[in-house]
Amino acid sequence: MFNETTIEIDCAPDDLWPFLVEPEQIMLWNTDIVSNERLTGDMEGVGATSRVGIKGGEKIVEYECEVKAWEPGSCLEIELRGGSLGKNPMGVAYRLRIGSPRGLQL
Repeated sequence: MFNETTIEIDCAPDDLWPFLVEPEQIMLWNTDIVSNERLTGDMEGVGATSRVGIKGGEKIVEYECEVKAWEPGSCLEIELRGGSLGKNPMGVAYRLRIGSPRGLQL
């Protein structure tokens, strides 16, 4: 299954990047994420892993997250495993680009 959503945000890609990669910033806009624990020493770059707690109804469900693509200000791809996904991973990709004169497309 593939689902794509495009939104416009009136800011530069470099200004938006921290809201995609810094746990404290992510939890400001994605309120279903309640924890994000580093499993590797560095959260940055391809191969970095973390354990993420996400609200799943009444429960907190844990997933392992691995960075698959890392291009600051441009592209972030992650893969989530575990929790309710079972053996099937879920991929999430953010591609930042300058869009219309009004702002940025995500």
